[in-house]
Amino acid sequence: MSSRERLAAALAEYGCVERVEQVAKEICYVNGSWLIPLGVAEQLRVDHAVLPKAVAELLALYAGAVSGGADARQQTAAWLSGERAADGDDLPRWLSDLGWTSEAAGAVVLIEFARAADAGTAEEATELLQELIEPEQAVLAREGGQRLWVLLPLGQAEEGHVLPGRESARHASEQQAGETAAEQSTARDAQLREAGARNRLAELSRVISGWIDTLSAELFLLSHAGVSAVHRLERLSQARVEAEFALRAGQLLRGKLQVHAYDRLGIARLLYGVPAVVRQQFVAEILPPAALEALTPELRETATAFVENGQGVAETARALFVHRNTLLYRLERIHELTGCDPRHPLEGWTLWLALLLLKSGCTSGNG
Repeated sequence: MSSRERLAAALAEYGCVERVEQVAKEICYVNGSWLIPLGVAEQLRVDHAVLPKAVAELLALYAGAVSGGADARQQTAAWLSGERAADGDDLPRWLSDLGWTSEAAGAVVLIEFARAADAGTAEEATELLQELIEPEQAVLAREGGQRLWVLLPLGQAEEGHVLPGRESARHASEQQAGETAAEQSTARDAQLREAGARNRLAELSRVISGWIDTLSAELFLLSHAGVSAVHRLERLSQARVEAEFALRAGQLLRGKLQVHAYDRLGIARLLYGVPAVVRQQFVAEILPPAALEALTPELRETATAFVENGQGVAETARALFVHRNTLLYRLERIHELTGCDPRHPLEGWTLWLALLLLKSGCTSGNG
């Protein structure tokens, strides 16, 4: 009996044998499971989560010794799921081993279920998502029963090109009136590449919405997703934090959307980044307890709708299906109770913001 067969026999109680068309040459770690080749069309699949810690560590050591080094996909997946850090050049090196080029760009996607799924359903969701993801170089990782992380390659980022994100405005300031024809051509090329990257991100949001719809239809899992900015390989390590920030900020202040992109958060980025104590103080200042208690759900809805309809009486009355005079009475009542007149632009938006923070729960969130 070979060492591989002995290993499979020892781990048989933790996994199951499955028939596949193509078997890996060596033991490997893919999306939370160890795959141990048994024959021409068979392999033993062992879920990493069910292994005792000591056994899992020994298996990882054995796999590293056999393959000549730590499995790049395993290391990347462990970083994605938060099990390990990626220091210095770790992530670029792992991704290079997976076939990413040095000019590659990518983004991280975090999909979170509305409720934690049992182990079986979580595994089904992982397998289903794996089928939906096209790039071979993509990495998928599961974190518990409620989160799936995806690291996706999104084409190339040519040297000197700043992809969408906090740095993208730099190009505008670099274009001086006295540029030569060659420099102008280079700047135009950079703008086209940046526009292409933004289009890829918009397309990615549509693709992720499709993933979420499929998870809902097939497994009855309601989900939301956060998407990082697109980054070059050497800066991709910050994408994981961005994806989580996008999900949290987006859910609090843009809850109706399925996909929240880090580069499209708008006011949510600003408000979620403000310490909770500051948000609490703001809401308490605008809506003290007595006013808040007197402000009925109907009046809160009216104040919000009035601002969101451009503070137009006719438009808001239509949106709320009420008579114009009813709306005017409510607006005056809101003014009496809160001291904020929704018909005044600044006061109306101030009240809208306080109600938004209150409704979203943002007063007890980050910070």
